[in-house]
Amino acid sequence: MSLKIVRKYCLEYCCLDQAHEVRLCPSGDCVLWPLRFGKNPENRTISSLKAIREKCLDCSEGRVHVVSCPHIECVLYPYRFGKRPTTVDRIKKRMSDVGDVAI
Repeated sequence: MSLKIVRKYCLEYCCLDQAHEVRLCPSGDCVLWPLRFGKNPENRTISSLKAIREKCLDCSEGRVHVVSCPHIECVLYPYRFGKRPTTVDRIKKRMSDVGDVAI
C-alpha cells in the first residue's frame, strides 16, 4: 500500500497528474525517486515506509516538525512516522490505555 501512496504523491504533487512526467522525473536525488512507479525496484536500499519518513523529514526540516506537520492534505501525511497508519493508531491507543490505569 505504501508504494501506491508514493506513486500517488509523485503524480499529484510533483508531476501535476501527468503519468508520463513521472517517468521523466529529473529529481534523482529525491528519496522517493526509485519508488515513483509504485513498484519495488530491484536495487532498493530502503523500505517505502522509511523513504516516506525521510521525505517528510526533508520537507519539514526535522523530527519535531514532522509530528506537528500542518500538511494534513498530503497523501504522505498518515505515513509520516515511517509506519503504517494502523500501527500508529495501535501505539496511540496502547499509550492512552496505559495512561488510564489507576495506581
